[in-house]
Amino acid sequence: AGGSGSVNPILTMIRVLFIIYGFVPLALVMAVLGAWKGIYVSVAGTALCGLAIGTLFLIGTGRMLDPGFRARVEITGMDKEGRRQAREDFSRIGFSLVIILLLASVFQIVMAVNAGEAIAEHTWLMLMVNFVPLYVSIPFAILFLKRVKPFRYEKHKLTIMQVVTLMAVCLGLTYLFNYVGAAVNAFIASFAPDSAEGLNPLQTVAADINVWLRLFYMVIMAPLTEEFLFRKQFIDRSRIYGEWNAVIMSAVLFGLFHGNFAQFFYALVLGLVFGYVYVKTNDLRYTIFLHFFINLMGGIIIPAVPEDIAAIMAMVFAAIGIVSLFIIMRNRKKLTMPETPAQIKGRDRLMLIYVNPGMIICILCCCLLFASVVFMAMIGAV
Repeated sequence: AGGSGSVNPILTMIRVLFIIYGFVPLALVMAVLGAWKGIYVSVAGTALCGLAIGTLFLIGTGRMLDPGFRARVEITGMDKEGRRQAREDFSRIGFSLVIILLLASVFQIVMAVNAGEAIAEHTWLMLMVNFVPLYVSIPFAILFLKRVKPFRYEKHKLTIMQVVTLMAVCLGLTYLFNYVGAAVNAFIASFAPDSAEGLNPLQTVAADINVWLRLFYMVIMAPLTEEFLFRKQFIDRSRIYGEWNAVIMSAVLFGLFHGNFAQFFYALVLGLVFGYVYVKTNDLRYTIFLHFFINLMGGIIIPAVPEDIAAIMAMVFAAIGIVSLFIIMRNRKKLTMPETPAQIKGRDRLMLIYVNPGMIICILCCCLLFASVVFMAMIGAV
């Protein structure tokens, strides 16, 4: 599990998100130009910036990220056919999420047009327009994934104490990295102060929703569908190429899928924890329960507490997150996974897992979600 097969999750995510795709720079460029010169300059500047990043990537990948790529092809343990199959499998995973995003968008537009002005009058209808299309689109994505064979293993149980510990860790990391997302949004909002509320669409929507509707959609349906997709489907169908590789990939897509900076950072970290728990137990019930617990706290319990008490609770939870993060980083070498038959090693992880048509288009679509949230918040602030 160690040696050449070990993975540095943080370094890999930084490379994928910041070096290759650069979605954060693009979002910041759009926000800054939008506040400074207006919408049209913002769109044009972001497009040019994206073109420049893409050009540099195509020209410099072999030198900047993977100077010995060609020489290492023979020592990764995968022949040419295996590499082609790996790239195709990960591309299909990426395209499956694109299918969900596109179909959900189409369904949402159709439902919104048919509902008309009634959406503004009925919160339950607004929730249906936002969430139901996502759930309806998932079967189409699973159908597209059928050609990628899933690998399943024997289930292992956790003790009650381990579950309770994981609940505390997840809660702490959620609030700790929620502050990171809030800091990024605060920076963006500094260019347009009235845009702060629009940068956190979930909070805006949830504030006007009946508690029972929140319980159904956010606390019950969201954990069930998201864990089934991101852990059960994505990890089971990619873990043969390395279990840490599968966990990181599913966590990255899970974070990006949320489509805004307010949720991205804690969703990414929770995706890592949920993925690790899933591959260690091979039992989806644990991750569904943890996801249920986090959404219950954030969507039902904390909003029901007076604001001053909620603020104190959030700081306490964040402190637990700092301690948890310290313990995890100190014991990171113990977070090992057994090597798999088709393990992707070294920097080839980037090229095979993320640099393929499906993943590139998927991440670009998710980046559009981020950009659209920032864009709409800026529009609302004008």
